[in-house]
Amino acid sequence: MVIKQVTATEGMQSEPVNVRIIGDDLETLQNLAQAAMKQIRHLSGIVNLNSTLEEILPEFSIRILNQNAAELGIPAAAITSTLGQAIQGLDVTTLSTHGREYDVTVKIDGKQIKNIDELLNLPVVSTNGTVYPLRAVIDISFDRSASDIRRFDQQRVVIITADVVGASQQSVRNQVKTIMSSQPLPPDYYIAFGGQSRGIADSFRSLLIALVTAIFLVYVVMGAQFNSFGQPLIITVTIPLALIGVYLGLLIFGASLSMNALLGMIMLVGIVVNNGILLVDFINQYRLQGMVKLEAVIQAGVTRLRPILITSLTTIFGMLPIALGLGQGGEALQPLGAVVAGGLFTSTVLTLVVIPCVYVLFTPGPKRLNPSQHIRE
Repeated sequence: MVIKQVTATEGMQSEPVNVRIIGDDLETLQNLAQAAMKQIRHLSGIVNLNSTLEEILPEFSIRILNQNAAELGIPAAAITSTLGQAIQGLDVTTLSTHGREYDVTVKIDGKQIKNIDELLNLPVVSTNGTVYPLRAVIDISFDRSASDIRRFDQQRVVIITADVVGASQQSVRNQVKTIMSSQPLPPDYYIAFGGQSRGIADSFRSLLIALVTAIFLVYVVMGAQFNSFGQPLIITVTIPLALIGVYLGLLIFGASLSMNALLGMIMLVGIVVNNGILLVDFINQYRLQGMVKLEAVIQAGVTRLRPILITSLTTIFGMLPIALGLGQGGEALQPLGAVVAGGLFTSTVLTLVVIPCVYVLFTPGPKRLNPSQHIRE
C-alpha cells in the first residue's frame, strides 16, 4: 500500500480529517471507504463523518445498439440528437432585444414524457426517411450511482472528511493515519491525506527550515560580535536547554505541538541566548581586568544574576495569559505562550549553572590563581 501527501490545490479543504482513497473502480472505492469509515467513526472526538460516495442516486443508463442502428440506417448522431432534444433541449438560435441576448431552446414538453416507455416511443428518422421508435436502436438499464464522482490525478477518488471536537486534532489525525495504514488495498490503489493535514505538514516543514536558519543567523551574529567561533558555541548550549522547557510547557498547560508552537520556538532562539550573551560577556570583561577564569565566572554570575532574573521573569509572566489561553480565541495562541514561557524558564535556570561550567571546561586560561602567583593571568 502506498500512502502519500496530496500535492495539488485540490487537497486544501479545511476539514481536520481529510482522507482520499484513489483508484479506478467506483465500487471498490466505495467498499474501501465504508470499511475505513466503520473504524474511524469510533474514534474519540470524530463528528460529521462523511464520504463523497455516501449518497447513492438511481439512474438510467442508455446504450446505443450499434448493430440495430446500422441495419436500420439510423446514424448515432440522430439518436443522440433525439435524446438530447427530449431531455435537455436544443439551442437553435439567439434572440437579441434591447441590447440583451437570449438563447432559444427547443425541447419536448415535460408533460408529454412521464415515464421511460414514452421516451422509448419517441420517433427517430433513418437516412431513407423511415421513422422508427427509439426502443429499436437503444437499450436502457436501471442502475445506481454516486451523486458526486470526483477525480484526482486522472483517477477516481473517494474523499472521507470529518471534524474533530473535544480532542486533539493532531492526535486524531495520527489515529486516522494508523487506521488507513492497516487497510489492505488492491494493486494500483493508494491513500492520500489532504485538508489541514497537508497544510500542517507543509507549514511544519517551512517552520523547521526557519528554525534552523534562525539558529545559524544567531550563531553568525554572535561570532562576529565576540570575534570568536568558540564562545558562541558555548552560548548556543542554551537552545537545547530551552527545548526541555518547551516539552514541559506544552505538558503543563495542556497545549499541543502546532504551527504556533513552532513560531514560539523560533522566538525562543533569539530570546534564550540573551542570558548566555550577558553572562559570557561579563566573564570576558572580568578576565580582561585581570581575574582568572574561575574567579571571573563566579563574579559574573553574582553580578548578572539579578538582571537576568528580572528580564526573564517579566517575559515569562507576560506570556502566562497567552499560555493559559485566556480571552476569546486564546486557545489558538496557547501553544505559543506555553512554549515561550516554559522554554525561557528552564533555559534561565539551567543557563546560570550550565553555561559557567561549560565556559570553565572549554575555554583556555588558568582556572584559578596559584598561591605562588602574584600576577593574575
